[in-house]
Amino acid sequence: MPPIERGIIAPRGAYKERGVVLRVIRYQDNKLILHLLTHSHGRLSYLTSRSKSGLFQPMFILEFEAAKRSAELHKITQCDNSPVLHSIAMSPVKSTIVMFISELLYKIIHEPLDDSKMYEFIEHSITELDKLDDQNSMNFHIWFLTHLAFFMGYSLPTDDPRNRWYDIKVGLYCSHIPLHPLRLAPEWITLLHRFNTVPLAQISEIKLTTHQRRGLLEALIDYYNYHCDTFGAVRSLDILREVF
Repeated sequence: MPPIERGIIAPRGAYKERGVVLRVIRYQDNKLILHLLTHSHGRLSYLTSRSKSGLFQPMFILEFEAAKRSAELHKITQCDNSPVLHSIAMSPVKSTIVMFISELLYKIIHEPLDDSKMYEFIEHSITELDKLDDQNSMNFHIWFLTHLAFFMGYSLPTDDPRNRWYDIKVGLYCSHIPLHPLRLAPEWITLLHRFNTVPLAQISEIKLTTHQRRGLLEALIDYYNYHCDTFGAVRSLDILREVF
């Protein structure tokens, strides 16, 4: 019998895959339903045993073997964390960030899709977050949302026109304040430009006050909410505001 290849579903339905955990739901007494963003097939749902529930924390990275049972639900047969994230679960700052990011990704990515570059961006970002100390990770979620927008197909403004507003509805800069709330103030545009151009390893060089961090996050949430019809309320946002 030929070996199982990663990302290729064999005639018998077995395949190897990588994925990040978006959501975990308890099912019956000893099972879990996992919603994963996978490398080769986008977002998929899996049935697995609760015996290894410690592997399935928000945004943990999995290397696994699975079998396709139906279009809606596959079954994980073997699984491990690869790489193992050492600091995220132990840090209140980082664990709050990944809780927020996993909920946001769960809301905005619905269909199976073949976008390995987006997956690789997400996986690399999470592994790099694990290496940062708490102080240097305070702005990670802002950086992540700024760069994720490119992969979602609705990139944020990348230039930095001084003293001009950005109208989210029409996707244009304007010299006056738009009459509706879907707008980015000049202050936020300047900061977004910096986050768009700085490497992840240097995000600690961008110094934000609590007011700036919260205001910029709210502006980003408005931006995503406008472009994604199924966005809705983000429950973990209140926890994120308390930590930051």
